[in-house]
Amino acid sequence: MLKYIKLLIIKYRLNDLFFYFFSKNKFKYHFLKSDMVIDDYDLQDIFKKYSNIINDRSSHSKIWKDILDFYYKDLSRAFLENDFHLFKSILNKFLKDNVIRGAEDGSLHKYFIFRISHKVALIKAIHLLSNYLKITNYQNPYQPEIKKEKKINTLYSSIEKLIPISSLPNVGSPYGYKWKDSVINYRFLESIYWNENIKNFLKIKSDITNLNILEIGAGSGLNPIVFYYYFSDKVKKIYLIDIPQILLFQEFFIKSSLSKDVVSNKFEFIENLKINTIEKTKFDIFINKDSFPEINDYEANKYLNLISKNHGSILFSINHESKISNQRSLSERIKNYENIELISRDQFNIRKGYVKEIYYIK
Repeated sequence: MLKYIKLLIIKYRLNDLFFYFFSKNKFKYHFLKSDMVIDDYDLQDIFKKYSNIINDRSSHSKIWKDILDFYYKDLSRAFLENDFHLFKSILNKFLKDNVIRGAEDGSLHKYFIFRISHKVALIKAIHLLSNYLKITNYQNPYQPEIKKEKKINTLYSSIEKLIPISSLPNVGSPYGYKWKDSVINYRFLESIYWNENIKNFLKIKSDITNLNILEIGAGSGLNPIVFYYYFSDKVKKIYLIDIPQILLFQEFFIKSSLSKDVVSNKFEFIENLKINTIEKTKFDIFINKDSFPEINDYEANKYLNLISKNHGSILFSINHESKISNQRSLSERIKNYENIELISRDQFNIRKGYVKEIYYIK
């Protein structure tokens, strides 16, 4: 079985290699070297906060236990040995190292075929975004127009004018396609595209404001930042809930990217084992991206029980539907909740193999 999976992976990566070979948009990765934005006092607070809870894995699914055992050894050692300097070093470059694997790409830039695949994903994402934002037209293959294809830098110059955040914050040493003084990558563009979808959906309720948002499993913290840029005038508070090993990166990333006032007034970081602390909070929007299938049944049901109690709220989801490693799709799990009603389901075009779903909680 494992051999078959590897062959499939090679097949799709080779398709990307073929695409990139003929592309006119080849580029070299640009690596940013981040300087610590928050001071040691605030960083010490993060270190102390998570040092007490970081080694509890009782609620983790098998897939996450394996990831933590394999990729998060240095982070665990920093807490076990009370090594603040190691912790600081890890955070300053976490976006390009193994320590973020499972939540973001991390060190995959070191492997040729993955590097090419991610470049192809960025090129295609820019074209999809330009179509979605009406900068370019969707092509009818039966009535093709003869015209010169625009390069991605030209397209992104137009995209930039229509979005509220146009590049990655220089936090955690990000890498990707160089854009002015920063970089963009396919993960960033994926989040832009997703929030454009959310924005257009929410236009039907233009009067909504003072929203409480819960994002379940927010990876590096990139999507909450993009979401905040899109909806800052409508947000009461954004709650982020995750396992502590990932939550600490979200807290660091967001505190390094936004002002202290914004973070203290608009963001709340919740360890997954303390979901009971927000059970009485009335949420308007739930967001889940890249994680529901990887959560074990017990934890997933906790989240879905909470979601089902928030009548009138909306759940936005982007997830794959693989059954490998006993993963279960969101749509499969939601069958047990009669008041969580599917209102939209489509392929998430910007990322191969993922589905975009919107649910209404009756």
